[in-house]
Amino acid sequence: LSDSETSKDGVAVLLLSTIEEYKKAMPALKFCRGEGWESTHWAQLFSLLQFPTKGPEAVTRENLTLQHFLDKADLLIDKMDDLKTLHSQAQGEVTLREALHQLKVWGLDRRFSLVTHAVSGKRGGTVSLIKEWKDLFTEVADNQNLVSSLKDSSFFLPFKDETEVWESTLSTLADRLTAMNAIQRKWLYLQPIFARGALPQEQPRFRRVDEDFQNVMAAIAGDSLVKSFAQTRMRPTHFTEMSAQLDLCQKALAEYLEEKRSMLPRFYFIGDDDLLEILGQAKNPEVIQAHLKKLFAGIHSVVFSEGARHITAMKSIAGEVVPLREPVAVTEAVEVWLADLSESMTR
Repeated sequence: LSDSETSKDGVAVLLLSTIEEYKKAMPALKFCRGEGWESTHWAQLFSLLQFPTKGPEAVTRENLTLQHFLDKADLLIDKMDDLKTLHSQAQGEVTLREALHQLKVWGLDRRFSLVTHAVSGKRGGTVSLIKEWKDLFTEVADNQNLVSSLKDSSFFLPFKDETEVWESTLSTLADRLTAMNAIQRKWLYLQPIFARGALPQEQPRFRRVDEDFQNVMAAIAGDSLVKSFAQTRMRPTHFTEMSAQLDLCQKALAEYLEEKRSMLPRFYFIGDDDLLEILGQAKNPEVIQAHLKKLFAGIHSVVFSEGARHITAMKSIAGEVVPLREPVAVTEAVEVWLADLSESMTR
């Protein structure tokens, strides 16, 4: 149509005007696609575009069509910035929602990797121990970083309560896992030692911690979900107290071993486990034979009298036998008779 014809044709003018309005409104439609939107976002959209929500003309998500948007072309143009903000908010919340869903799945699926461990001593039995600690610590740290990143989002507010619950759960979990890792390592070292009857004065203390530790591990074996470990009700200082008691046992053990080494410096040649075995079975010939070559260079074994009450000779690895001038009595005081044996070698 020419300009003169257009000016005379009201219908053409109306059509061109409407088309121009649609053209201006079209960019706003990309903000109204509703991908990942929740009901709150749709409610905001309906409010911005003034869609009727009651009565026979009510617009719902189910009957919403392109025509509804075209009928509100003027509002699409006027509210474009608000629609863009709404779209950005919805997309940002999708990211947060997916992250929280990821945490939920982890909380429902992640279980402790456990291994059955035989308990030393007369009572015997087994206890479940946690393994693959490194993976566990890494996952918890990654989840803590994820929660921290959620709090930095400008769309965090609708998820504040749920995120804070996860933040508290993961913090508790990290603290308890760190404490339990240390407790398990100490228990593994001390349990066989105390099971052999070492340090009678410390036995009651260790028995209490041992029972407490095995009860905790039994609870973990009963419900192996990692998240449940953080939700188990216990005193805030429970693990701190357990660790402190094990430290006292370990300190007493170290002082005991140092005392024995000061009495016989040759004990510095062997490790704690070997020394404890010698001290605990001072009159056992097999144990003595196994460790003598570590304590005395050149001696492969010794010869015992009948009943293993005395050492009468020493033997080299080549089988050479050297009788002792005076037999060395084997008593419970292992540091004493080993010192006597050392002295007898030089006579």
